[in-house]
Amino acid sequence: MNADFTMKFYACRSKKPSQLNMGVPFYGRYWENVGGAINSTDEMWRTADAVGGKFQGGYVAWKDIGSSWDLSSARLHDKSRAPYIWSAGVRKFLGFENQESLREKAKYAIEKNLGGLMIWAIDQDDEADSLLSVVSSANLCEKGSGDTVAHTCSPIDDVRWWNPENSDETRQGRCGKYAPLIDGYYPVCDPDDPGYSCCGKHGFCGSGEEFCECEECLDYRKDPSLITKEPTKPTRPITWHTEEGQRGREARESGENESIDQGNNISICGKEAAKINGQAATCNPDSSQPCCGNGFYCGSGKEYCECEGCVDYRK
Repeated sequence: MNADFTMKFYACRSKKPSQLNMGVPFYGRYWENVGGAINSTDEMWRTADAVGGKFQGGYVAWKDIGSSWDLSSARLHDKSRAPYIWSAGVRKFLGFENQESLREKAKYAIEKNLGGLMIWAIDQDDEADSLLSVVSSANLCEKGSGDTVAHTCSPIDDVRWWNPENSDETRQGRCGKYAPLIDGYYPVCDPDDPGYSCCGKHGFCGSGEEFCECEECLDYRKDPSLITKEPTKPTRPITWHTEEGQRGREARESGENESIDQGNNISICGKEAAKINGQAATCNPDSSQPCCGNGFYCGSGKEYCECEGCVDYRK
């Protein structure tokens, strides 16, 4: 749902970025009845309130923005490299393009070897051609012709992540060595989905430090080749629980064959866990939690792998 995703999608699949033109708007979109920032660390994201069941807003041409909005209060959003204005007094929010953001988009088109830029629409520019001059002066052929794909593309064509199209809600976003297999593979996260491209240590896809930067985290957007690294399939038949269900002691006492803790990705194992095909549940030797402790949970370290009654399935 952004320009980078779209251009990457088509460039990686067509292998012909020189035939792609990226659209740039000479206008802004605004919303009314907009409240404070959802997250104080990224103040662009806000929520608009509906009035009478409808959201209020519209668009404004670049040539008219200066007469109805305070351009001096505009802030450049670091991630999208686009400006926005939030007028707290009237609770209105505007996202738009200006000279700086268009220079960023021209730079992007050059770096990604795109064919060029498309404008909607020239008559929305001001009398000085402030925006058109930025686009028309960009050296879009700086890297020469050809179809070198500069995006980092996924190394596979098939889908190896759970999503709304191939699973129900209990599997969507699950990843890692304790998640249900997809076509025999351990599920990964979609490298083209900025919001859910990292597999966190708790076995769920997401973004941000919690999912992308921990010791056990895997960032598939940053390095899609991780999708194909071993083991991508279990090294032995599954004898550990994968489906999420009740948590902790409740799962053991219920005897149900669904015993993974959604919050902590702790799989229940041993004699107190529900059996799998008539056998006691083990821990996954391919995972970072290969040992069944004497408390009948999978984990790592001495308290799970070296205690009396502990079983190290990796060994």
